[in-house]
Amino acid sequence: MNKFKLILFIMVLLLGFQRGVFAADKISLQDRAISSTFKNLAKGYVAVVNMDKFKESNMLRINKLSPDSYKREYARVYEVIKELPPDLKIKYGISQEMPREQLIADIASFDKNKIYKLIDSIPDTIIVGEFKKQLNKKKPGVGKSNLAGDIQEFWNKLLAKVN
Repeated sequence: MNKFKLILFIMVLLLGFQRGVFAADKISLQDRAISSTFKNLAKGYVAVVNMDKFKESNMLRINKLSPDSYKREYARVYEVIKELPPDLKIKYGISQEMPREQLIADIASFDKNKIYKLIDSIPDTIIVGEFKKQLNKKKPGVGKSNLAGDIQEFWNKLLAKVN
């Protein structure tokens, strides 16, 4: 076996068994690749963003929302985060009716290391599920697609919303 095949084989093993052979949320190698890609993109974004400026702009934006707008925005976000593991929801006080003040306090307490840990703790199935849901909105019923292009397009849309 040449070096390239050996390295590729090891990468597949590491990626496929990242959580252990008997992981409760067994997912396909493709789904693991999708999740890992988004987690790494998110960590890369966090690594280069000015965290103080990022937190300040988001807290200001949340503060400016009317009560009705905040409820609508949070309800939209909650549809995704409600699937987080119970320990994460408890740790961050995530509930269907999270008060604005609590959300702002949580944002203020974040640093890059906390965000990295949060990114790592998000189950792969949630990331893949959200990606596929967004992909199906864009291309309902489409068979095979350009996965790398779809990931890049989805990531660019996420960045546009964040920035």
